[in-house]
Amino acid sequence: MASDVKTFSDLIVEVQERGICGKCGGCASFCSAGEYNALTLDADGSPKYADEERCLKCGICYLICPQIPVLDAELRERHGWIAPIGPVRRMASAAAADDAVRAAGTDGGLVTAMLVHAL
Repeated sequence: MASDVKTFSDLIVEVQERGICGKCGGCASFCSAGEYNALTLDADGSPKYADEERCLKCGICYLICPQIPVLDAELRERHGWIAPIGPVRRMASAAAADDAVRAAGTDGGLVTAMLVHAL
């Protein structure tokens, strides 16, 4: 009997092979937080199986991937999101100044850099 639950194997095909993985690490973070440790990140930050045998095929890695729109409609309805949210007054872009933090952090490591600086 085939399962309707999409798993990391589906993310490989639908996200990584299409070249749209943002390397946010959400899938691997959830998997390691639950101590399943089926996923890890490779040297360039791309998620991969660490041990496919440990994968529970729960599908949460698939659902939390920002490139997968499965939950978008439900979240928009639940939180009353209506496009457009509002006019953009100003936009800025920032990244950590430290090369190591930038390389290890998500989206340029800015939050990590701010936390380290605050400590």
